[in-house]
Amino acid sequence: MIMKRILLTVFILISSTITSALTLPDTPQTRVIDLANVFSRQQEQNLETRLQKVYKKNQGTEIEILTINSLESQNIEDIALDTARKWRLGRKGINNGMLILISRKDKAVRIEIGYGLEAAIPDGLAGEIERQILIPSLESDDLYNGINTTLDKLMNPINKEYPTPATNQIKNQYPPYYYVIGFIILIIFLILIISGNWRMALDILQLILGIISSGNKDSKKDIGNGGEFGGGGTSSKF
Repeated sequence: MIMKRILLTVFILISSTITSALTLPDTPQTRVIDLANVFSRQQEQNLETRLQKVYKKNQGTEIEILTINSLESQNIEDIALDTARKWRLGRKGINNGMLILISRKDKAVRIEIGYGLEAAIPDGLAGEIERQILIPSLESDDLYNGINTTLDKLMNPINKEYPTPATNQIKNQYPPYYYVIGFIILIIFLILIISGNWRMALDILQLILGIISSGNKDSKKDIGNGGEFGGGGTSSKF
């Protein structure tokens, strides 16, 4: 009987640990991962749009915002560093990624900075932003405005470090020659249909789809290919 109680106690402890373990998505599909539900749908979309513009304008600079309910007795520095590396934030070869991690119940924040942004955003600036903006916004339940103000503070040094290039901007669009080739193939496709050559028309259709797929891969090949973080950044807690 005693042995059964001991085994039952051990089982409950193990189950509790597994249940309370912090689980995060393997790969972020958006720039804002609001697991703590602190943003409205419109606020989340507004932040998403803003961060997408940063990526396109500032040479692939990736800023990811992650909110969680609790640290689950874990260290916020470890969570932020492991997550930033796992998500491989920043552009390949540049590593200009950043993770802003907020734990709602703990009132704790961490700005994790990739190697490519450490010169632009030193730990002193990150700590100042946390203490003067993020922590007060958590205390007043106004994190949305706190994040927007944080981004305002970050954009000046980011713009200086990674200004919009005159050419070769990061854009989610196809190169111009894709449109020319696509138009020519489309005309051939329509001629084949009109002439009743359906078999060759299907081959042409597969070619069109292949070009679209190839262009889409090329336009996104640098997203999430950074991930070089060395623990740069600061943490603050109320």
